[in-house]
Amino acid sequence: MEKEVLFQGEGIKVLVVDDNEVNTMVVASMLEQFHISVKEIYSGKEAVELERTEEYDIIFMDYLMPEMNGIEATEEIRKLGKIKRPIIVALTANETQELKNKFQQAGVDDVLVKPLELDAVCEIMRKWFPEKEIGNHKIESIGSKPSQLLMEAFSKIRELDVKKGLSHLANSAENYVKVIKAAVDNMNVERKRLNTFNESQIQVTSMKNSFHSLKGVFLNLGVSRLANQSQLFELACGNNEVDFVKKSLDTYLLDLQTFTMQLEEALLEYDETYTKNKEQRYMPLEREEFSECLESLKYYLARYEFNYLPELIEKLVYATQGKERETMNEVARKIHHFQYEEALSLLEKPL
Repeated sequence: MEKEVLFQGEGIKVLVVDDNEVNTMVVASMLEQFHISVKEIYSGKEAVELERTEEYDIIFMDYLMPEMNGIEATEEIRKLGKIKRPIIVALTANETQELKNKFQQAGVDDVLVKPLELDAVCEIMRKWFPEKEIGNHKIESIGSKPSQLLMEAFSKIRELDVKKGLSHLANSAENYVKVIKAAVDNMNVERKRLNTFNESQIQVTSMKNSFHSLKGVFLNLGVSRLANQSQLFELACGNNEVDFVKKSLDTYLLDLQTFTMQLEEALLEYDETYTKNKEQRYMPLEREEFSECLESLKYYLARYEFNYLPELIEKLVYATQGKERETMNEVARKIHHFQYEEALSLLEKPL
């Protein structure tokens, strides 16, 4: 049963702009509690183009985005000189007086600090749309109580503060799982990107965006240690501290890999649809490529080199079916629990 809400926002057009899908999903999830329809987009440039033809009442604009940041996008939107002037709320993880001044000069109306809390988002909406207010006491989360299965599946992950992550999503179990799935995809993409730099040449300028993106994901999930580590790398990249990045990146990528695998395991335990989709996915490899992947997996298992294992076993799982896939899934489980000798033993048997 839904609890009383403080704000009823039917008819308000909202645009959320952030280059990270997890961040847009979190903001949209909060706003949907107030019966608000939200449009999510992923670049400042797209926001400017959309505002040329559409009219939004309020825009939640992330600050740090590639190509065009939130300040630049806000300046371009204000230059349009539209009669209906949208409220623009800047979203930033670091609010300094200097940054607040820049926001104000660009035409930003308000600022919210990430990770966002439901109370803060509600206060912004009540401030700018007072006619929609229907109460004046402290807001309470209105999502249904998370199931015991969800709590059991995700509370096993030591790094993950499930209650904090749920609080960012008004305790909506459905939205929490959606965000976790998007987070897994995001972490896999950014990890592969960082691995590429690690294997070739460290390029701190290009890597900074990846660390910033991962920091936002971890903050929203309530993963404090990895959020702090991501911020350290982001700052190091900003200060061109190449030696620090080189020295510490392997450990960070290992932590990231382990955490991502733990999330996937929890999703498989909790979500039957997710499990079914993973089981049905089939991406065959040419015989030669399959053999190369298999031999590489054995090679790195024998040397306990974890960084290369998850990507190799994932390719092999999806390239197999039937009993072969069962074997590969068991190998993947052994790798996840760092049982490399047992995984290698399974692979030595005929597939």
